[in-house]
Amino acid sequence: MGKESDLLNEKILASAQSEFYTFGYQNASLRRICRGVGLTTGALYKRFSSKDQLFKAVLAPTLEAIEAYGESQKTRDYDFLEKSQLSRMWEHRLEDLEALMQLLYEHKDNMRLLLFRSQGSSLANFKSDMIYFATIETYHYLERAHKEGKIRHLLEYEYLQSCMTAYYTALFEPLAQDWPKSQAMSFCTSVLQFFNWEALLDF
Repeated sequence: MGKESDLLNEKILASAQSEFYTFGYQNASLRRICRGVGLTTGALYKRFSSKDQLFKAVLAPTLEAIEAYGESQKTRDYDFLEKSQLSRMWEHRLEDLEALMQLLYEHKDNMRLLLFRSQGSSLANFKSDMIYFATIETYHYLERAHKEGKIRHLLEYEYLQSCMTAYYTALFEPLAQDWPKSQAMSFCTSVLQFFNWEALLDF
């Protein structure tokens, strides 16, 4: 029974992912999702209390992958801070960005859902929220480094926020334009050349 239930959930999520991707969150139909798996809407509501909950379930693997990537980067960068080796974070900057782009393309359809088709859902502000939290985390890191005398200059928060907004907008552009993965990976070099974080942050 458990395996059958898990299999049905997989079918529901696959049908929902296709529906959300095709029509966007606002115009997606639960009836069409149910028809895709031979289920009544009543039976669907026993598993997912709302369209929004179903949408979040579809996107959960992507959100978890992004969070895991961010945590791994944060752990490494704070290790550099503890060891007074901040400049080492630039040694693998292309490799790091390519790893992130690889992740985005592994979850390409879900990322396009999050960024461009989530209006009306509780995840509609995903991009702005991501930029906000990335800015907060980075600024706290820089503040600590500055207080400990490990960097000479502390960039103003508003400047950092504006730069982060431009950076993530550029980073998501391959998804917006639906570029092939090979082109997106090549674009990483251009992004790093344009956004010279090492010069901006002065360490």
